[in-house]
Amino acid sequence: MPTPIPFRAPLAAACVALAGGAMSAADPMFAGTPTYESDAARELVEQMIEAHGGLDAWDGVETLQFKFFTKVIFKDAGPPPFYSVETTRLSDGATVIDWPLLDARTVWNGETVWSENWNVGPLPAGFFTHLTTSFLTLPWLTQSDGATISDVVHKSWLSSDVAYPTVRLTFDRRGPMIPGEYYDLFIDPDTKRLKAIGFDITHPGMVRIAGQSIGPNYHIFEEYSQVGEAVLGSYYETLGTPAGDGPITRAIHNAFQFRVNAPLDEADLTPGENARVDDESATWWGAAK
Repeated sequence: MPTPIPFRAPLAAACVALAGGAMSAADPMFAGTPTYESDAARELVEQMIEAHGGLDAWDGVETLQFKFFTKVIFKDAGPPPFYSVETTRLSDGATVIDWPLLDARTVWNGETVWSENWNVGPLPAGFFTHLTTSFLTLPWLTQSDGATISDVVHKSWLSSDVAYPTVRLTFDRRGPMIPGEYYDLFIDPDTKRLKAIGFDITHPGMVRIAGQSIGPNYHIFEEYSQVGEAVLGSYYETLGTPAGDGPITRAIHNAFQFRVNAPLDEADLTPGENARVDDESATWWGAAK
């Protein structure tokens, strides 16, 4: 495995894809009452949701499964790619992630995050619990209870000189659906699809200096996939804000082989005798018992 120093910051700025919770329009996670700071923000977000399939896109879907590939890009070889198979139950956010290249597993069962054979340097297993799922389902996460959506501004991301209509999404509580404090949603003015996401990272297991966030980081969507009635951004590049005079960190990501209603057994959510519990993540989310 790569050593912690060159590995942690680029991966943190690149491999972020969190969250989950329920995606059915009938579930509180995606059928809440967000607070909009302006009518313009409400209109823009509603247009974005429609462009991705509408609020009812997940009706009748019990689980979402996909395979996910990530590669951090360096001038030299850099760390090895990450490959995962992720299954999330949409009614309560229970998630199982298998890592075939690592022969590892990470699980969130709603109360405990645990792992088996997780030996990826200092990176906490819980950080990845809903990471990718949240980025893919972010249009619907705007409808979470406790969400606040800012007024519309026009801004660009690293290496871009095009300003997009943008709103900032924040939550009134921590959870496995957000790696830091906010999501900036850059919305294509023509298609109304989510074009890019800006975010920070404040998970204590990911930052080098306590209280100092990593970012802003940006996911820029290049391709989308039709999954039932939903349109998900499935291929994207990550740009991470340079540290000091360093280069912009970069990574590529691809979610593929989507499957709805794949089985998720209760036995998969129960930690075995070799499981290691990630109390750090659960405490940070406020979920520790």
